[in-house]
Amino acid sequence: MATATQFILALPTELIIRISDFLNTESYGKLRLSCKSLNNTVFDTFAKEFFTKRQFMLEQVSLDALVGISKHPALSKRLSEVIISTHVLSSRFEGDNKSYVSQDVLLSTGQALHMLVEAFTNLTHLKTVGLRDFDGLGRVRDGEFARWRTYGWFTPGMPPAHSLATVPPSPIFSLLLFALGKAMAGRSGPFSSLNLEVILRKQHRLEPQALNVLANYMGSTTKPVLIATKRLFLALDSTRLRVIRNVQSYEALGDLLRHTPNLEHLRLNFTHQDVDAEDFLKFLGEDGNTRSIHKHTLSLPSPPLTNLQSLDLGMVPVKPDVLIQIILRFRLKSLALWKIGFPCDSLNAAHLPVFRDFAIDLGCSLPASTALKKLDIGFMTQCFTETLGERDRYENAVHFANDGDPANRVAGNTSQQVTFEAGNGASVHQWLREIAERSWVQEDAWTSGSSGDDISDYDDDEEDESLDHTLHGDM
Repeated sequence: MATATQFILALPTELIIRISDFLNTESYGKLRLSCKSLNNTVFDTFAKEFFTKRQFMLEQVSLDALVGISKHPALSKRLSEVIISTHVLSSRFEGDNKSYVSQDVLLSTGQALHMLVEAFTNLTHLKTVGLRDFDGLGRVRDGEFARWRTYGWFTPGMPPAHSLATVPPSPIFSLLLFALGKAMAGRSGPFSSLNLEVILRKQHRLEPQALNVLANYMGSTTKPVLIATKRLFLALDSTRLRVIRNVQSYEALGDLLRHTPNLEHLRLNFTHQDVDAEDFLKFLGEDGNTRSIHKHTLSLPSPPLTNLQSLDLGMVPVKPDVLIQIILRFRLKSLALWKIGFPCDSLNAAHLPVFRDFAIDLGCSLPASTALKKLDIGFMTQCFTETLGERDRYENAVHFANDGDPANRVAGNTSQQVTFEAGNGASVHQWLREIAERSWVQEDAWTSGSSGDDISDYDDDEEDESLDHTLHGDM
């Protein structure tokens, strides 16, 4: 009598793989361990699902796994996206656990750098290196709300998941750039292209000094990495630096962007409390030859970014005309504006149709030959900041009527997000006029107080089981 394994092996490969889709991770692992032939049958799909994109932390057990994967003859060719999280084991081991090396020791001795360089050198198909402070959604095999957790979050003898804490991301970002540069120098061939993605949702964001990576020996190592970078996502906040030093803080960002000549996609997330953010955007809107009508304090020439095709801006207070100047400077194919706050001079002005005027002005300013094919606008606000006494922020949310009539504000008929994609019969100029007419401003302002707004990244960054990278990809 044929065994269950023999019966399964007699099935077509496509059917075996389809059956395995219904197993949770534990059962899937048991299936692979049951028979070498079964393991060979599902190995390619297993590797694609679990090893195309992996998240690690700067802890011994996690970095050991990364180096081990990088040495595996099959998995090393599959792993194209490495995410380093800001997680750290908050419990320290005692007693018989002599093999544990703390993150502090890994960093101070250079062991973390050495292990990252070794892994990045071995990963011949590496395309994306990310930095995060959260675990991604999309692990549908284990349930609707299951997450792709950082490797090492739970291992026998290790603290449970609730013992994980997060550390500031700035030192890790500098470490990753330097490790990539060292790896590039040690590889048989340089990275043809790289994506650097910093997506942060919790308390800490990158401070501007983390971008000071171009001086002296470090600069000679990191500049080739920046030259190879085609996609750059940054989550920034200069608030603490401004308080400590009282200086303009985004010189380093401007300098860094001047060394990314091949950059095609730039995403900048700030915070609504960052008073230097608009000043940097004024600087970014300059064409490099003609001085902007908007004054700013940065002394460097604006980066040319001649290959930039996609621009995402989020979580930033900026005047509409500054925003329009940036959009007009580049020949963009894709633009995303998320949680942008248009500053108003008074609380009463926050009720005026500022967004409506912005959309109309942008539609009129875009040339007829514009390359813009996709435009995402979401959760825009008109804001007024009270600086007397406690610093309070008042916001009026911008809404859009789904049926085109802004007077019809019944529940379910409005949204805060709209999207344009070329090919639906309307030009972007016409679409901007239409959403201007559909827009309206919430009449009752609310106060966020001194704590400010939610600083989560504007992209939910979720991903389907195939792990193919999409705008909403996440693992």
